[in-house]
Amino acid sequence: MGDVAARKTAELFENWRDRRLRGVKEPGPVGRFVETYKKAFRIGGLAVAIIVLLAWSGLTAGAVIGTFVVLLVSLVIVELLRGVKPPEEKERYPYDAGDKEEDPSRDD
Repeated sequence: MGDVAARKTAELFENWRDRRLRGVKEPGPVGRFVETYKKAFRIGGLAVAIIVLLAWSGLTAGAVIGTFVVLLVSLVIVELLRGVKPPEEKERYPYDAGDKEEDPSRDD
């Protein structure tokens, strides 16, 4: 039973990674909204975490670690919800056969 769940989870993350690498042709309304305001979400999450830590009266190591974990989860959620468009062909393959400049990573 555990092997089946592990395989399904691995397949889910592999499919997610492939979608992130290829991009989404037309992201939905949530993806567009999160992509537009991603910086505000990131700064807002950090600000909330700092305010929580400053307002906590009996601050312990557990409270700091818990706040940090919640902040990381919120940042991961923002990244998962972003609607990323696929890169343009020129961005994907900057050194086309027709380019006059040579690819600096090649050692011919």
